[in-house]
Formats: sequence, structure tokens, C-alpha cells
Amino acid sequence: MQARTWLQTGLAGLLALAAWQAQAGLEIVGEEDTTTLVSEGQLKSEARGPEDVTHIFDVNAGTITLVHPTEGIHATGTPADYCQALKELQEEMEADLTEEERRMVEEFKRGLREQTKENPEVRVEERGPGEQVAGYGTRHYRVLVDDQLTEEVWLSNDPSLLGEFGDYGKLIDMTTEVSRCVSDTMGIAGGSLEEQAAYQDLMRKGIELKSTEHSDGQTATERVQAVRERNIPAEVFRPPEDSREATIKEVMRAAQEAGSGP
Repeated sequence: MQARTWLQTGLAGLLALAAWQAQAGLEIVGEEDTTTLVSEGQLKSEARGPEDVTHIFDVNAGTITLVHPTEGIHATGTPADYCQALKELQEEMEADLTEEERRMVEEFKRGLREQTKENPEVRVEERGPGEQVAGYGTRHYRVLVDDQLTEEVWLSNDPSLLGEFGDYGKLIDMTTEVSRCVSDTMGIAGGSLEEQAAYQDLMRKGIELKSTEHSDGQTATERVQAVRERNIPAEVFRPPEDSREATIKEVMRAAQEAGSGP
């Protein structure tokens, strides 16, 4: 009887430990208290307001889920599905424009093309150990585009931080595909920094905890404010139970109409 009790107690302890581990994760707090939850290859960017879309990346499945809280709808698909929906929505919107509106859109795109060089030369310089950000050590890098300093980044490859992201290289591939299709939609395919191989290789080196952009003599810095260990239930990375499944384009359209974008 005593042996059986010990066995039951041991099994209960193991089950409790497994349940805790399945929910272990990180809460990453950025600028303006933006929050990203990360656990076992799943990421959820919390919506800033009731009209904003929540994005959930499942690196393990290779999918992106969009949740529109106000409309009570959600959709899940691959980055390719996301891109196709974005392209179709853009085409539909432009088809409904007046001649004057269409002219203004074309002028806007032309301006972007003039400012954006296709396939620019990107060079990355490693500057050595960087500052502590949110309690983590970093490496400091400078990113030069056509020999002009464009961005500085501070990355951490601390296992306790990087491990929760799962296959981090796959996550970079997913976000790069989305960036590429956004650039294509805006008429500047091949011109964004995120599309360049040297920049992608840099992003694979670790989690970006701080970045400073340099443009026209001005700088803008964003940094992670805090990283907290949290037990995150699996349902956090699923749409709300009362949310209706829709298409990605439906969710994007609802976001566009609300003025928050996809």
C-alpha cells in the first residue's frame, strides 16, 4: 500500500511538473507597454486597443492567426496565405478608387520607388559586447546600406530567452516572407531592409532587444523594457471560444475599415 501511495504521489508530481512546463513562457514588454507572449515556439502580440488585430505566430506549424476582437472573427493561414489575401484586398480596394484617388495612390507608390533602391548593398559590422537590456547581455551591430549607417541593433542569444522561440530561423523566414509581400504590395519589391540576405543573417543571431534607426540626421530608438517569466496557458495562443472563423481577407478588411490595418 505504501509503495502504491509513493507511486501515485510521484505520478501526480510528474504530471503537475509537465503541466507547469507546458505553460512556462515569457512576457516581453516593449515601447508604450506593448506586450508579446512567447512559449514553446508560439508568439502572441497583444492588441493595443479594441480595434487592433492580434497576431499569433505558431512557428511549429508555420502559421499566422489574426484575431479581430471587436468583430469577433479570426483566421489562420501560412505566410503565403497572408500574402495572397493582402494582394487580393489591395487589388479590390484599388478597383473601387476614383480616378483622382488612383492617381494619388500611384504618385505615392512612385515616391516610394524613387526613395527605395532595389536590392541595396547591405553590410553588417559587429561592434562587440553591447549594453545590458532588460537584464540580458547583448552584442552590438551596425547595419550600413550603401555605406550609410541605417540601423544599430543589440541582440541577445541567451538560451533562456532564445529557447522559448523554438526554431528561431524559421520565425525569421516567416516574418521575411510577410515583409517581402508587403513591399511587393507597395510597389517596392526587393527594396526593404528585411528582405536583404545580410540583414536576415543578422537577425538569426539573436533576439533584438534594442534598435536605433538613423535617417536624414535623425535617430529613433526602441528597446525592450522588461522580460518576465510567466506561466502561459496553452489557450492563450488560440482564438477566443466565441470568435467566428473567417478568411484572412475578411479579418484584414475589418481591420482596414477600423483604421488599424492588418
